[in-house]
This record gives sequence, structure tokens and C-alpha cells, in this order.
Amino acid sequence: MAEEHVTCPKCGTKINKKNLGRHIKKAHAAKWIEARRQHIAMKRRGYLASENTVQFTTTICNLCQKSIRSSFFEDHMREEHPAEYMAQRKRATSYLIDHLVELAPEQRKKSTSQKKKTPRERMADLNRQVVQKESDRRKVQNDKAKSRLRDTIAQSRARLAALPLAEAQQYEICDHCGVIVSKKKYKKHVRNVHSVGSSEPETKSINDAIKDKLYVLCPECNEPIQKGKLQAHRSTAHGIAPSSAQEKAEPPHNRFRTAREREAYFRQKLWPDSRPSEDAMDRPRNVQAGAYGLGKSRRH
Repeated sequence: MAEEHVTCPKCGTKINKKNLGRHIKKAHAAKWIEARRQHIAMKRRGYLASENTVQFTTTICNLCQKSIRSSFFEDHMREEHPAEYMAQRKRATSYLIDHLVELAPEQRKKSTSQKKKTPRERMADLNRQVVQKESDRRKVQNDKAKSRLRDTIAQSRARLAALPLAEAQQYEICDHCGVIVSKKKYKKHVRNVHSVGSSEPETKSINDAIKDKLYVLCPECNEPIQKGKLQAHRSTAHGIAPSSAQEKAEPPHNRFRTAREREAYFRQKLWPDSRPSEDAMDRPRNVQAGAYGLGKSRRH
């Protein structure tokens, strides 16, 4: 098979096709490097498309009639036609300003129709969300507890069915927890374990469970803050120390060191004109020697 010969584009020499690249590198090194650099730059900017690359959408420039890749069209306008590029930017800016001016009245109508909620209204909405979240949580928890109770009662019934009839009649299944309890101790089990019939509630109410999660208005910024986090918010956001933010009540303490001081204080308050009696039979006095049936140091 005859080898194919081509003409060198630089010097016009006929040469084997497979040796053309090596010939250009050796004979026309500087020209080849510059041509290769320009070729790569043109390919990157979208002027040329390689067979191995993905074909992108192109845009034809109205000024130079060149086909440019759409993603590089703005770079082409900025580098090749800077004056027209700046003019287009100014026109686009003016169009945008005119559009915003025309749209402004409608935006004002929307803003007036949608009134901003007050802090108290936002606090009420947040509290409703907290209550709803807690009620949903309790509903899911109760459903799981009922499912577990049904399974436990079924297991207890199966255990009682396996016992002899005379022995099974001595037991009863608790309706609250599903365990097997003796009939004699059933009422005591229900009263002590499940607090049925007692004054103490079995579970806390929703208000007791979420009292620290409810929102209150901050006295400084009038923003809704959770009650349990109000003290930390005032300390971090407003720099108010806990001691100055809320005066702590003084813990109760006994002002009298001994019982004799307490008796002397109240005696002075009740009978300010009286004097200490020297009578041995006076009630506040102690009999040191004692008497028959009283014993030593016994108060009489």
C-alpha cells in the first residue's frame, strides 16, 4: 500500500502524512508553538469545535459575524467590542430601573395589604405551635403505650390459659399495665402503682410540661423568647447580670439562736411592761431540783 504524502502548510514541502507533525516541530518550532497556542485559545473561547468535545450552543455575534459559544459570548463582547459592551450594560441598567419603577406601586400595595405582626401576636403564634407540638407528641406516646398494653394483655391471657382453671381463677389481669395480679391484691396494686383513686395526678398536664418552653416578651427588646432561656438572653444580648436582672428572694433563716431568745423576744412584744418573775412555780422557769413525779429539769 502506497504511503500518503501531503504538503507542509509552512514551507510547501511534500512529506509523509504521519511525519508531518514531527517535521513541523523540528523545522518550524517557533511558528508551530505560536500557532498551537492560538489554536488552543480559540478552541477554549468557542471559535473552534473539536471532534472529541461536546457540541455546545453557539451565538452569532452581530458585529463580527463570528459563531461564539454562548457561555463565552459575554467575554467575547468585553474583549473584542468593549464600547458596544458598555453601551449594552448601560441600556440594560436603565431598563431594569424603569421596570422597578413601574413595579413599585404594586409592591407598595402588597406591603400595605400584608401587615407586619406585632411581637405579642408572634408570641401567641409561637405558643400555639409549642402547645400543638406537645399535644402531638403526647398523642404519639399514648398510641405507642396502648399498643404495648395490648401486647402485654395478650401475653398475660396466654399465660393464664396455660394454668389450671382453679388456679387461673385466683388471678386477674390489670387493665392499666396488663400484668397478672392476685385478686386479693388487685385494688392495692391499682392504688399504689397507678395512683387510681388518689389525689395525686398520674401524669403532668400539658401546661406543667411546657411552662419553660412557652414564649414571653423580653422587657428590653420586646422580642418573644422562651421563658426558660429569657435569663440567658438578657445576659448575653443585653449584658444584664442575673443578680441585677432578677432580685433573688432571701432564703428563710432563723433569727433566734436559742429557744430562750425566742421566748424572751415574744414575751417582750406581748407584755412589754412585765418583768421576769422570781417565782419557782412560774411557767417559764425550770425547776432544777425536781419534785415527786416530775424529774430533774422538767418544765412544769
